[in-house]
Amino acid sequence: MQNATETFPGCLVLSTSKVYVLRIIGKEGEDPQRWLFEECSWTIDRLRRILQIPFKQGVLVELEQSNKTHDELNSTITFLCVLQDLQRTLNFLLYVTDILLLPICEKTELTVPEYYTSSMHHLLKNCKSYQDGDTVRQLALFSSGLLRYEDVEVQLKLSSLIITTSVLAICNMQWLLPGNKELPYIKREQAMSNLIGVEHCRSSLTLNFLDELIGQEETWVLNFVSVNAVEVVITSIRSPWEELFSVPLQDTVCKSQDIPIIAGRHFGYSKRDQHIWVKNFKLCSGKLQSPISLSSFKSVALPLPALEVIGYHDFLPNPLYLKNSGHSVVINVNNHLRKELPYIFGGSLDANQEYEIDHLHFHWGAKNNRGSEHILNGIRYPMEMHIVHRNKIYSNLSNASNYKNGLVVLGIFFQLQEEDNESLHSIVSDLMCVQGINRAIKLSSPITLASLLPKNIDIFYTYKGSLTTPPCNEVVTWIIFPTPVPISFTQLNKFRSLSNGKDMLADNFRKLQNIGLRKTYVRRLNPLLIAKYNGTIFNAENLDWFWH
Repeated sequence: MQNATETFPGCLVLSTSKVYVLRIIGKEGEDPQRWLFEECSWTIDRLRRILQIPFKQGVLVELEQSNKTHDELNSTITFLCVLQDLQRTLNFLLYVTDILLLPICEKTELTVPEYYTSSMHHLLKNCKSYQDGDTVRQLALFSSGLLRYEDVEVQLKLSSLIITTSVLAICNMQWLLPGNKELPYIKREQAMSNLIGVEHCRSSLTLNFLDELIGQEETWVLNFVSVNAVEVVITSIRSPWEELFSVPLQDTVCKSQDIPIIAGRHFGYSKRDQHIWVKNFKLCSGKLQSPISLSSFKSVALPLPALEVIGYHDFLPNPLYLKNSGHSVVINVNNHLRKELPYIFGGSLDANQEYEIDHLHFHWGAKNNRGSEHILNGIRYPMEMHIVHRNKIYSNLSNASNYKNGLVVLGIFFQLQEEDNESLHSIVSDLMCVQGINRAIKLSSPITLASLLPKNIDIFYTYKGSLTTPPCNEVVTWIIFPTPVPISFTQLNKFRSLSNGKDMLADNFRKLQNIGLRKTYVRRLNPLLIAKYNGTIFNAENLDWFWH
């Protein structure tokens, strides 16, 4: 209402005889008295006018209200009905003008009053990033919000978001009420050029900003009334942002509260994109993150048990699909025939723990001097393959990702050579069929995991880490083989021919993470080392994974 600071969810009910304002006080049900409360009501003859607020975010309903003393002049009361949704507003205006109110109220105004427009332009001139000739693309009202910046969290109630070609500004909303003495003011502003990420989950919109000049990150979480209201805001942002950066705006859509483990939500590998991983995926800021730089000198050498690979020489079960996920090339292994899949045990893994193959994927560079995620003795290889295994005690990858002993990933480096590696033919020959993002094809030839492993798997490095893709769960025992697998220049270029939807799919590796207090071990079996441990194989259950 005009002089009220309180807002509430409610209903505006118009009949042929009365106008009702109802407050929603509970969950909708069959009995209206249990979830609706009548705030006030008037006879229909007191309805004076209905105005739309800018960009069809709702309507103003003005009614004549008698004072307590009949001798005094009548005053008006104005309700701001925030619909936050263009289509809902249009439907309401269509109804009241064409069906219900035309004979009663002749002042239904479908144009935006001039004082709204002039107030917004006057307000925006005070913005730091405002440019002459800047046009207002959208005014969007949202129910509530949360702003995060400089280790501060600010809760917002009903407010307005103004979008121009160069500025995004959050303002108060009381100024939308005619006659209200509160002037419009800016609560928070950001330059369009600082916007680095857009995500929406149902009717909630998250905007991520990075001011590179001062190194400050900021996040706005704005809650609207409908998905359509969010989409209108994103559409208003998209055009000026894409004109500014000359690349498509990536809008991440969260379809559920469950976060997929591999390539389920949008993320990028550029320096700018990786900088905001921790904003969208909190686990990515943990202390056990991967990848890391491995060093023979800094790793503790132990006569660990051999890593046993079972079923690696058997063909993987058909059908086997190769897919371009937009982040990598993935081969998912499905057990349709309910046969035993290849699995591993031993090495640095706990006794009586077996890990079954789930999928494999690749990371590679746009140039030959980069591509692998891990670095070994200062060398970054041009490609690295990850064979992801799930602990058999857990039903699926998503479930296993919640437990510290959930996953084991084998890391395999690739080294360039002139001749083709025939063992890679089954994969490389089908890459041309999945050049587009989300394209998949059934592999034309069967493959075995053994054909993808290096010749020597007796020596390996191992440490405790995480997934190298969001959400970065710290549930991985890494086993990295130092002996690389050969790949030809021609074969590697086939990987570089793939698209991520907007550019060449390459340089899809995460930056190195701080090793912290973690230990890395390397399995070696030289006589001096075995003698040091009294001629016995070291029990992996006695491993201490951290320096003290």
